[in-house]
Amino acid sequence: MNGLLIRAAGPRSLIQDRGRFGHHGLGITTGGPLDWIAWDWANRLLDNPADAAAVEITLGPLELEAMIPTTLAVTGPATLRINNRTRPAWQCHAVMPGDRIAVGVKPAGLCAYLALAGGVQSRPMLGSRATVTREGLGGLHGRDTRPLRTGDFLPVDPDIGTPIRSLAHHLRPDYGQAATLRMLPGFQWRQFGRAARRQLADARFTVSPQSSRMGLRLTGPPIPSPEGAKTSEGVCAGAIQITPDGQPIVLLADRQTIGGYPKPGAVITADLPRLGQLRPGAMLQFQPVTPATARAALAQIFQRFEAGERSWRHDTPQTR
Repeated sequence: MNGLLIRAAGPRSLIQDRGRFGHHGLGITTGGPLDWIAWDWANRLLDNPADAAAVEITLGPLELEAMIPTTLAVTGPATLRINNRTRPAWQCHAVMPGDRIAVGVKPAGLCAYLALAGGVQSRPMLGSRATVTREGLGGLHGRDTRPLRTGDFLPVDPDIGTPIRSLAHHLRPDYGQAATLRMLPGFQWRQFGRAARRQLADARFTVSPQSSRMGLRLTGPPIPSPEGAKTSEGVCAGAIQITPDGQPIVLLADRQTIGGYPKPGAVITADLPRLGQLRPGAMLQFQPVTPATARAALAQIFQRFEAGERSWRHDTPQTR
């Protein structure tokens, strides 16, 4: 069999591609990586297709044994050991049959990403390999959507020609367990009173242990909500919902497709990866910004992608 044998799966390792789009009308969520920047960099380092599936490793460690020659890249707040030797993350590494790989997660973040040349060849469902355990979609074989377990086998095609690349330090994201997250006020923003809006912008919140891939539950000073019943409506990644007890929930990759809690706004796309890397106990604040600021922040991320790929343009394939 072509691929890698999982020797120790860790608490939660999931196969994730970019996500499952176009099915919200059926109540099917998007899924995909919590940190789309680290996931994207892992695939770019290997020159993988844009929708290639990788492994999202929460807390770690994930330990594997290569059964084929292949090339891998690990990104995020990650640690990497190959044959019990420490190797750098944010770089490609060639491995051979029998090599042992261990990926961990540093305390500065929540999840790391392991990409393999050509991507993980699990079975797609509804056009995606993204695993959403709640909906029974994705997973290793397109039917078994639990997190990966010890003894599972990751199907991967052999590779011996991918160039060995690394990403310059100044292009890598910063991680930490305190964050100021930029939020774009939504159409309900003005329905919150002036004092509630000021309190949301000034307060410091703590990530609750009850958080999940659906959303981060926060604890902090209660935010007064607008009065009156709210109609359920579509929700986006990063939407900030204020629950009846005044505590926010920030929606993540496995969010539900509709919700009726009032929503003062949403965390901007550029800051969703920082949101997804926050562990229980981490501190965060919200900073309202304009649409122009949100667009400029996203453009800066894609400029970094372009800068990294320019630096690799003249790479030559590895030899073994």
